[in-house]
Amino acid sequence: MSPAIMFLLPVLAGLLSHQVFRYREPTLGNCLGGFLLAETALAVMLFGCAHPIHALCTTSAMYIASLSLSILIYRAILHPLAIPGPFLARLSKLWAVAVTVEGRNHATIAELHATYGDFVRIGPNEVSISNVAAIHEIYGPRSEWTRSDWYKGVPRPANSESLMSLRGHAEHSQRHKVWDRAFTTTAVKDYQPLVTQRVQQLSDRLASESGLGAVDIGKWFSACTFDIMGDLAFDGGFELVQNGDIGGYWQTINEAVRIGAIFINLPWLAEPLAWLAAKMPFLPLACKKAKLERFAERQVRSRQQKVAHSKDLSYWLIGEDTGICEISLPDLVAEAVLVIIAGSDSTTLASFFLFFLLGQHPAIVARLRQELQDTHDRYGQLTIDKLSELPYLNACINESLRLYPPIPNGHPRRAPKGGATVAGQFIPEGTTVIIPAYTLHRDPKYWSEPNTFRPERWLPEGTSAGEKDDFRAYIPFSYGPYSCIGRNLARHEVRLLVATIITRFDFQLADGFDPQTFEQQITGEFLLTRPVLPMVLRERMQE
Repeated sequence: MSPAIMFLLPVLAGLLSHQVFRYREPTLGNCLGGFLLAETALAVMLFGCAHPIHALCTTSAMYIASLSLSILIYRAILHPLAIPGPFLARLSKLWAVAVTVEGRNHATIAELHATYGDFVRIGPNEVSISNVAAIHEIYGPRSEWTRSDWYKGVPRPANSESLMSLRGHAEHSQRHKVWDRAFTTTAVKDYQPLVTQRVQQLSDRLASESGLGAVDIGKWFSACTFDIMGDLAFDGGFELVQNGDIGGYWQTINEAVRIGAIFINLPWLAEPLAWLAAKMPFLPLACKKAKLERFAERQVRSRQQKVAHSKDLSYWLIGEDTGICEISLPDLVAEAVLVIIAGSDSTTLASFFLFFLLGQHPAIVARLRQELQDTHDRYGQLTIDKLSELPYLNACINESLRLYPPIPNGHPRRAPKGGATVAGQFIPEGTTVIIPAYTLHRDPKYWSEPNTFRPERWLPEGTSAGEKDDFRAYIPFSYGPYSCIGRNLARHEVRLLVATIITRFDFQLADGFDPQTFEQQITGEFLLTRPVLPMVLRERMQE
């Protein structure tokens, strides 16, 4: 074979491979398949060559170089996505992986929007949008936008799907109907005694811890919400408030979520990782994911074998109400992983950040405590139903969720066939977009004093001063048919926890605590994380 042909063939093969991958969803399988096919073709053509091994290595390197250069030139110059953003983000999702590993995704995206405006290119084929006009168009009930490849990285076992990972409208709708039974008004009311008992247990534990010095309240909030999740999903059994996290549950969750956050940016590696977790769980990266999945499977199998004390979430998911389980065992385990992460971590974060804010605003605490006291005097008991009617308590929770939405970076969607125009900007077909809640909630276009904790903005008195707050730009639980199905239950938990702690304790941030340092320690790979929050608690005199 002449040197010219030996040079030309791998270059053309690389260019052809790029064209194929432009129109087919890249997976590890088709990437390796394409490479092996090209290598086989080159090997056949080089058969009989004087130095076949040398020639094959040379042509292979030229093929990879041609493919890589074609991709980089296309993404940097020829790509139809003409939206500004960091140059490196245009070239590779490795930019997003680096930002994720650093842990400041939420802050980085907010800074990029401050620099580039409403639309920012944050990946080769990915755009972040901070504009209220995009919310209904992308997330609304009649939207043609679909869940993106990002959902392949949602933590779950191999060959399984959860409500969070299902990408098709029909499949998601069908699974949602099963979940709906677990979150009817009657079902949620049935959960209230369990929640009340666990919050009282937390209050008692904080009373005993308060005599030992400053208390890391986030640790105990996490323990409480994990116990609540265990009661509501698996008929109890964890007892973290009573015994501490002796099983290392929180470390398991945090490690699995962090790994998932990285692979969400590389969805074509998500399925191989799931396979490794199932087949070779001893590998360092796979073992952390496998540990969470094994834990979830144990809970599902245990719950299936016993009669629950009450109608918990599993009662509905495994079909005890009808005698027919509509969800396979692998999918039940996937749902259990979802419940463990979302049912405990997100509720913890909502309560945790509210106390971080309240610790810096004693006047707000005084007003909130007065509202609770007035309600107690009027009705005799602070029930979940009565708490849901308190305007200032709800305003404080709304404002905390505005500043610190548990999932800060949005829920990715894929542009429909033919593309779509969103808020005046054309988005090409197949482009992934996110609407980051953290950025939108602090966008000065929509919020007066966007970085200030001001619960009054949610009350009539907050709007009478002519402040410009656009409440359409508030999506802490997402929006539309894919929004968080457990949001009402989560709000019930937060209201009761906050009311119980505030009425029983005086509290303040520990001496030497620096809020700015605390802010810098918050990471947002997938969920926001909670740094240590030391608070001094003192039991109040009960009237």
